Amino acid sequence: MKKVVNVVVAFCVLMTLVTTHIFAISQFADFDPKGVQWDVLDYVTSNKIIYGYEDGTFKPYATITRAEFTAMICRFFGYNLTEYATFDDVGSNHWASKYIQAGVSKNAINGVGDNKFAPDDDILIVQAMKILTVLAGCTEGEDMLAGYPVAYLTVAGKYGLYNNLVQKDAFFPMTRIDGAILIYNTYLYMKNKDVKKDLAIPTPMPTPTPTPELKPIKSHPPAKIISSGNYSGLNITSDTIMLGKIFVNGDIYINNNATLIVGSDAIPTEVKIKGNLKVIDGLVKYYGTMLFE
Repeated sequence: MKKVVNVVVAFCVLMTLVTTHIFAISQFADFDPKGVQWDVLDYVTSNKIIYGYEDGTFKPYATITRAEFTAMICRFFGYNLTEYATFDDVGSNHWASKYIQAGVSKNAINGVGDNKFAPDDDILIVQAMKILTVLAGCTEGEDMLAGYPVAYLTVAGKYGLYNNLVQKDAFFPMTRIDGAILIYNTYLYMKNKDVKKDLAIPTPMPTPTPTPELKPIKSHPPAKIISSGNYSGLNITSDTIMLGKIFVNGDIYINNNATLIVGSDAIPTEVKIKGNLKVIDGLVKYYGTMLFE
C-alpha cells in the first residue's frame, strides 16, 4: 500500500511540474503557440533570454529594436555585464547600456557611425542573421565569398537558422517571435555542432588566397539586390546581382566575370524572362526558379 501511495505521489508531482511547465508557456494572453513555437518559447523563457510583459502578454509580432536584440544576444551567449556603453545616444542611464557595451566588446554588434548606436531602431531579420551566423561560427567556406547580405542569408538557410520563421522576407523588421525562433535555431545548430558559447566570439576573417577557379567570385563586391519590377532587359557586368520577383521582357546578359544569383531562402523568388539568358563571361547560382516564357 505504501508503495502504491509513493507511486501516486510521484505521479502527482510529475503532473504538477508538467502542468506548470505548460502554463508557463501558454500563460501569454495574446499568443497561442503552434508546433515548434512551443519548444521555442520554452527555451527562450526558461533560459531568460526573452521575457513576457507584466500585463501577461508576449507581443509576438512587435518588432525588436537594436538594443533589445543586443540584450538577447548577451543573455544567450552569457556575456558579462560590467561596463556602460559610451555612445552619444546610449548613456549610463539607458536600460540596455551594459548589454550594448558587452555586445560591442565581443564584436557581436557595432554602432552605426558618428559614435551612435541607434538603440531604438528596429533590427532587420537579415541583420540579426548576420550577427548570429558569425557568432555561431558558421561563416566559413565559399558561401561567404558573395558578401553581405547574400552570403549570410545563404549560410543561415544552409544551417537551419531560417527554419520556421513567420516572416520569410529577411528584409523586414524582426518580430519578437521570429527573434525567439532565430535564437532557438542558433541554439540547435550550436548544440548539434558542439559549438561552445564561450568560443562563439567572432574573429576577423583571414583574406582568402586567390585561386584561378574562384577568381570570378572573389573579385565581386557584395551583391546588389533587384527585388521586384519589370525590365526590358538586363546587362550584368562586373557585378554580383541577386534577383527576386521580377519580369524581364528581353534577354539577360552576363559579362566580364559577373555573377547572377537567382533568389534565396530569404528573398521571395519568381523570375520570369521572355527572352534568353546569355552567359558570355560569368556564372549563375540558383537558389530559386527562373521561368522562361
